[in-house]
Formats: sequence, C-alpha cells, structure tokens
Amino acid sequence: ITRNQAHGSPGNLLDHYAVSEIPETEIFQEVSEDQIPMLRFASSAAHVAGRKLSSSETFTWLDEHFQVRPAKLKDAADFVFLGGANHIFFHGIPYSPPDAGWPGWLFYASTHLGENGGLWRDLPAFTGYLRRCQSVLQSGEPTADALIYFPMEDIRARDEGMLPLLTIHDQAKWLWPTPFYRSAMELWNTGHPFDFVSDRLLEKAKVVNGGVQMGNVRYPVLSLPGVKRIPLESLRRVLALAENGATVVFTDGLPTDVPGFHQHAERLFQMLELLKPFAGKSGEVPYGKGRMVINPASLAKELESRGNAAESMVADGLRFVRRTHEGGFHYFIANRGTKRFSGKMRLAVPFRSAVVLDPWSEAAARTPETSGSTILLDLDAGASCIVRTFTDRMIKAAPVPKDVPTGEPLMVGGPWTLDFIAGGPSLPSARPLADTSFWTTLKDKSVTDFSGTVRYRTSMEMPVVAGSRWRLDLGDVRETARVFINGKPAGISWSPPHRMEVSELLKPGENQIEIEVTNLAANRIADLDRRGVSWKRFHEINFVGRSYKPFDASSWPTIDSGLGGPVLLQRLEK
Repeated sequence: ITRNQAHGSPGNLLDHYAVSEIPETEIFQEVSEDQIPMLRFASSAAHVAGRKLSSSETFTWLDEHFQVRPAKLKDAADFVFLGGANHIFFHGIPYSPPDAGWPGWLFYASTHLGENGGLWRDLPAFTGYLRRCQSVLQSGEPTADALIYFPMEDIRARDEGMLPLLTIHDQAKWLWPTPFYRSAMELWNTGHPFDFVSDRLLEKAKVVNGGVQMGNVRYPVLSLPGVKRIPLESLRRVLALAENGATVVFTDGLPTDVPGFHQHAERLFQMLELLKPFAGKSGEVPYGKGRMVINPASLAKELESRGNAAESMVADGLRFVRRTHEGGFHYFIANRGTKRFSGKMRLAVPFRSAVVLDPWSEAAARTPETSGSTILLDLDAGASCIVRTFTDRMIKAAPVPKDVPTGEPLMVGGPWTLDFIAGGPSLPSARPLADTSFWTTLKDKSVTDFSGTVRYRTSMEMPVVAGSRWRLDLGDVRETARVFINGKPAGISWSPPHRMEVSELLKPGENQIEIEVTNLAANRIADLDRRGVSWKRFHEINFVGRSYKPFDASSWPTIDSGLGGPVLLQRLEK
C-alpha cells in the first residue's frame, strides 16, 4: 500500500493523490483555516476515488525544537481531521540507539514526540484521543453538499508557459487568487461540506437520484467556479451529467476557451456550439432531466435553495466533519472559536435521537437534551467531541451531566511537597512549597535547567456531601499532568482546560492529592548550548532551527514549567 504527498508536482494534484491507496497531505508551521482547501485536495482524491484512508504528515515545525506545547498538537490534529484526514502520520518519533545519549537522535524538522522531548510520558492520553477520533472518521462514508471542479487548465495558462509546481508554500500565487478557492472558502465558512474533482476523475462520475456519484459519495451539486478554460471532453461530460439529471452550477460565467494549441479553432468552435443554449443567460436553465444554474448570487445560497441545509454551528466558531454510519450520521466537532459554546446546536440532518462521546475518554456515550433538530451542547474553546445521530432509532443512555458549578470552589492549598521523580540533567532534592507555583521560579540552577517529571503532593479536608459531583481544575499546567487521589489514578490531562471529574475518588475527611507534571525539554537543551556541550549527533542537515538557520538555544529564557495553579475543587450540580 502506498502513501503519496502529491503537492509540489506540476500535474493535476487530484490525479496524483488518487494514484496511491492513501493520499497524504501535510501542514507546515501553520494551522490556519485559509489552508483548508489545500488540505482538501488529498481527502477529495480519497473520497472521489473510493479510498478509505486519507493521511496527513501532521506536526512538522509547529514551533521551535523542544518548545511545541501539547495544546498545539491537539489543535493541529483537529485541524487535519477537519481538512479530511483520518490517518495521522507522526512527524516524528525517530529510532534512537541506546548509546546516543540524551536527547538522542532527532528529526530535524519535527515536533519531538519521542522519549526525550518531554511529550513521551503522557503521549498515551493523546494517542488515545487520536485513536477514538479516527475510529469514527475511518468508519462509514463522507458526506458533502457540493463537488467542485478544479480548473487545472486555468492555472497552467496563468503561469505564462512555465511548469506550475503546485506546492503548499506558494498557495498565495497559484491557489488563493482563484474563484475555485473563493468558492471552497465560501462553503467552508457557511457550513457546507465539499470535495474537489479533476477532469480525469470526472470521467467516472454518474448520476444517481439527481446527484453526481463519485466513489461512495453522492454530491447534490457539481460546481464549476469561474472556469475559463476547460477540455472539450470534460465539458461534454459535464453536460451529459446535467442531461441525465444532475444540477450543474457555473459561477462567474461560462467557459470561454479550450486549452492547448492543437486544432484550437476547431475545438473552440465545438465548445461554443455546446454552450450556445446557455449563452447570455443567468439563473436556472433546464437541460435534459437536470438543470444548469448560471451566475448564482451565492453558491452557498444556491445549495440551500435546493434543500441542502448548512450546518449553522459554524457561525459560533464550531467546525465539523460529517460522515454516515449505519443508523445515521457521525459528527466530529471542534470548537475553534475563542469562547465556550453552551447552548442549542442545530444539525442539518434529520434525527430521532443522538448521543455525545468524549474522545478523550473511553466512557460510555451520553444522551444530550434534544428538541426538534437541535441538541444541547457544551464545548470549551479548543475542545472537541463526537456526536452520533440516529435517524430512526430512539437511543437510551445516561444523560449528559450538566457541568454547572454550585457554591464557591474549594482551594486545594498548601503546603505542598515537590519531588523530582524522573528526568535530568540531575534529580534535584525534594523541597516544600507554600502554594502551587512553577518549579522554574525557584532560584536554583539544578531546578531551572531540569526537564522531566515532578510530583506535587498535598492533602486536604473534604466536607461530607453525599452524592455530590466534584470537578478538579488544575489551572495553569506546563505541560502535562497525571493526577492521583488517595493513591488511585484520576486521569492524564494533556492540554487546557486541565479539568477532570473526580467524584468517585474523594472521601469525607482527609484526601491525599498528587499531581505529576512533565515539562518540555527546552530548559535542559538551553543549558547544554550555554555550556557548549556537543549534543547534536546529526549530519545530513546540521540540525537547523525553525527558520532553517543553525540551531542554538543558548539565548533562550527559562520556560515556565510545573503547576502554576490555582488548583480548585468545584462542586457541580447533580
């Protein structure tokens, strides 16, 4: 089975992605929504060719070496999921021989997820999250409201005779100025899923129930946004689809030319003859069993006028992937806004019942409150969930608990004991703390240069409140945390908000609370460079930094590490 990153090639990206069993995209430094159409090339090729998997090289250069925080990894993973990937490829965890010393062999362009980068110890929490998300995103089939034709010939013509290399790095030149890109972003921002199709892939399209069928996906509308040059064979194919019952939308006018010099005048004449019934017209024009729509005011509004409802959640900063399952639909939903979403969320698909799953946990699904086509949902900024709808079945499950605070939170105060339990360059001695604070605030070089895991220990008295629910809020954590209450594990917290329900572990009276915090390797690396220690055991590229200049951490300031707090116990409504 082959994976292929087709971007950067001079041919039609969709065709080159679709050749492999697993089309693979990537993100490089940026996690920005203007990159979504670029990501969709790989997943579109997978969808229209009937492939199950679409891969992504996911964590390349998210930040400088040893400084990538776990929250950035979660954000990047969610981002490529939203871009259509369902098979994440880690960049990277290189193999490192035991005699390589610390930090071992590292990949030059990557987030260091291996044993010595600071993220390894609690990585199972993150890989568990990815596994649960991918188990949904690899099941069923994708759904989309529109299939968008990729105008490769227009892009070739604009490059003035040069061979266009369609790379990720020069999207501003070849992709962003196009009506094709603007149409994709319009649908993304209005809540309409979409895929792309090439001339070659379109040859396999057929009409099923008034839509264009590609692979296992039926697209209600085929859109040609601002296409000026189109191969004669492709135009004939588009018209044949409309004649057999499909809806074809031409935004920004009809094509005006055919590509290439061979018999150009003859082929142009044939194209104009084919388009003559639509010349000078706007709006809907019946054609055979289907229809042509020319120059609509808005592609999104055109879709909605034909019964393809938008997912209105996007107006609240929520982004989604929607796929089918046997009894209904799956939604992967990520809150990419800056505020917590709490309220009713309307879905574009009909359903009789729904459940919500937390991909951070293997806990059972919960039933949210529903009313008509809406469900009640609470989702923190940066958080994500899975919603599973059932079209005809009434599913019974425990209700989603209301995370409504009641009363004032209890401060988990000091004194605390700090134990350095794993890491280096050495293990500092244990020491007391009056309250939670980053261990890097202590004026001790052996502490400020330390990278590894530190245990914060304390005890507190709990009131007797029968049947109460309690949530532990760790506050500011740098970077990951394992929590134990009365010697029993409460969970691993990978990224903000660092909160977990701990009701079953608390008892009336005295409770022992231990929080093991693991930081990044940055402070220890900076110390090595300041002391001139030779640790870069790499030869092929001399270990450059994010700007591709020789790497040197000697000027880095100390990066906050540990438990900043405040640590609170909040009672919740039953």
